[in-house]
Amino acid sequence: LTIWENKNQFNGKDVTFVTFDLTRSYKDKEGKWGSTGNFRKSDIPKIGLCVQKAKEYLFLKQKDEETQED
Repeated sequence: LTIWENKNQFNGKDVTFVTFDLTRSYKDKEGKWGSTGNFRKSDIPKIGLCVQKAKEYLFLKQKDEETQED
């Protein structure tokens, strides 16, 4: 799971928004690393945990930023 901020302009205003990418890493038959956006049924609990952790991180980060603005 990778999380990053994007900055862009929307209706003439600078806007920052957060996006994320979920990929699965694996080793092929030759032992070389690769990645894919395809998942197995057994990955579902891991995906759920990753998304929950991302949510916690982003909401805590937002809360910290709001506290720093006060």
